[in-house]
Amino acid sequence: MNILFLYRIPMLPFIGGVQRVTENLTKEFISRGHKVVYLSIYEKYKAIEYDYPAPQYYLDYKLHKQNAINTYRSLLVDQKIDVIINQEVQGDLLELLSFTPNRIKVIT
Repeated sequence: MNILFLYRIPMLPFIGGVQRVTENLTKEFISRGHKVVYLSIYEKYKAIEYDYPAPQYYLDYKLHKQNAINTYRSLLVDQKIDVIINQEVQGDLLELLSFTPNRIKVIT
């Protein structure tokens, strides 16, 4: 299974609980043979150098909405995403999720 974790800021486990839990889940999913990627929708919060257990992608949703939507949809196809785990119920994230193809399961 290919899993995408979606959050507004980068997945840095040393700055918050959501990120810490996400990293733990990522490591467990990978150990069970699943592929995991991260997506942050605010590029201005681009992460510092860190050895992520999964690839981290960024969108600049507020400044370049249409481009971000196109990039999001391409990422879902390129990474063959089966499941999206949305880490926050926030307006921009929910709007972006509305462009998710129906074949992909979304957990919020």
